[in-house]
Amino acid sequence: MFRKVFSILSLFCFFSFLLHSYESAPGKTKFQKGIGKSVEKDKKANDSLDFLIDLNNAFINISEQVNPSIVYIQVGEQVEMQRGSQNPFGGWPFDFPFETPEQNQPQQFWREGSGSGFIVSEDGFILTNDHVVGTADEINVTMFNGDVYPAKLIGGDPSTDVALIKIDADFNLPHLKMDLKNEPKVGQWVLAFGNPLQLRFTVTSGIISAMSRNLGILRNSSTWAIEDFIQTDAAINPGNSGGPLVNLYGEVIGINSALVSDTGNFAGYGFAIPIKLAKRVMDDLIEFGEVRRAVAGVMVAPVQDLDREALGLPEDFGVLVSGFVPSDEGWSPAEKAGLKQLDVIWTIEDERVKNPSSLQKIISSYEPGDVIMLQVYRDKKILEFSMTLGTAPKPKQETIVAETQEKGNILSAIGIEASDFVAEDLIAAGWPNPPKQGIVINSITRGSSAQKRGLVNFVGYIITHIGEYEIDNLNMAIEVLNQFEAGTIVYLNIIGPDGYSTPISIRTP
Repeated sequence: MFRKVFSILSLFCFFSFLLHSYESAPGKTKFQKGIGKSVEKDKKANDSLDFLIDLNNAFINISEQVNPSIVYIQVGEQVEMQRGSQNPFGGWPFDFPFETPEQNQPQQFWREGSGSGFIVSEDGFILTNDHVVGTADEINVTMFNGDVYPAKLIGGDPSTDVALIKIDADFNLPHLKMDLKNEPKVGQWVLAFGNPLQLRFTVTSGIISAMSRNLGILRNSSTWAIEDFIQTDAAINPGNSGGPLVNLYGEVIGINSALVSDTGNFAGYGFAIPIKLAKRVMDDLIEFGEVRRAVAGVMVAPVQDLDREALGLPEDFGVLVSGFVPSDEGWSPAEKAGLKQLDVIWTIEDERVKNPSSLQKIISSYEPGDVIMLQVYRDKKILEFSMTLGTAPKPKQETIVAETQEKGNILSAIGIEASDFVAEDLIAAGWPNPPKQGIVINSITRGSSAQKRGLVNFVGYIITHIGEYEIDNLNMAIEVLNQFEAGTIVYLNIIGPDGYSTPISIRTP
């Protein structure tokens, strides 16, 4: 019995000694460090959980704050289609021996679509994409609470893919604030709102993946397109177009506009128009009914390594001047100011020009008639030029007709409406040395392969060759195209007023 009690007392004393040593030792024991690390890990885990809970609550609050200002947009437009014979029996021996009244008559059908938008004022102004509402004959807007209103198109701008519509309500509407002070940052949390794939009032989250993306997708709509997209991994799908991209304060930083995908649906990256650019378009549409855009009238390219070596550039920025285009006033402001080909535009008003998108963004912040100072690198010297900005010409209008597959008019099937021309007329229009033969492009059909290849930028230009064949007139152009098998890729050689030729490849129908 005594031994048992002694053993218990001994163990008690031993553990008391260990505990006393742990508490009184000036340095930490391994045991103590272990306990400290465990406590520290628990604290970090709790801190991380608290952060996630705060972020979760922020997403909930933003969704509740933003959704009442989101709208579902439904559009409809009357489209005219020119058709030839549509014999349902499919040819001889059932061909009609006479022309039916329906043949060669324009036929109309009603085309519908949908997208997103968001209210930006209590009196009902709504921002969206031009490709959603720009050609619509009828626009209806469904609110978050289910109310439906007819909407009026105030105006659209194909150059930026921004459009403004308006609804009338008998009360002040909920609307979103725009973040016009801060520049979006790569890595910043964002939420995308809209109506993707008919799933109304959907919210997705992600971060800003990159800034100032130039995708080349607006060039088909306007020669003066401005592309300075915000890239995000927040899911953007068809139907999201026109919805807002917001920050963690629920403020709009962009308008969802495009996605890059092989399937047509979200594949990792979506793109939004910066809200500062959209706000300028909106203000012009409200005040003037159209967009008054300043232009420098210059064609530029990124500076490549070979350019840097050949021109002796000391630093890695700037854009290379490759040519000039006239503004609405009839001349190039940049050329008039004294710039030349192979100049490198260095800065504008002391702001560095990093790339072509950067140049577009800087110029878009000015008004036509504004005078700006440029620093230009030429012959290993920095020169300064004063330039008065011009006005961007009105966007070229596309022909809104459906494609025809009539064999005798294969040029129209491609989407090109063309005609013969007289060289004297081109000279009178300002062409210094027009081609003697060819066909003039009058318009491009929306949705056609020609439109997708960017030929809307060449309206008014001359097609001189199709493949290896020199074209004399419209009939010859159609005959040449008919010689190619369906699906053949052919090159169209196109010449503009400046005399430069551009080869454009296109697939025959």
